[in-house]
Amino acid sequence: MLVEWIGDLVQYLDVRGLTLVEATEPAERAWSEHVQTVASYTLYPQADSWYLGRTYRVSRECSCLTSAESGSTGTSAPRWPPSATTASC
Repeated sequence: MLVEWIGDLVQYLDVRGLTLVEATEPAERAWSEHVQTVASYTLYPQADSWYLGRTYRVSRECSCLTSAESGSTGTSAPRWPPSATTASC
């Protein structure tokens, strides 16, 4: 369905010698509202992720983590996201 719509759009532009498609502001707002409504029925709004504004500080120089459960330090299978138990390197 979407593929056909895109094909029709490209053909429409080609026949008319056009090279640009731009949404109107009301259409942009309506689409954004629709996407947020659909997303609200999923777990996305509850995710602690970069696309919702959460950022993680990652240091490429430090790969050692301290396990809160065992108190051990190592580089095998680090947990993501790093917790407050990340060791200072």
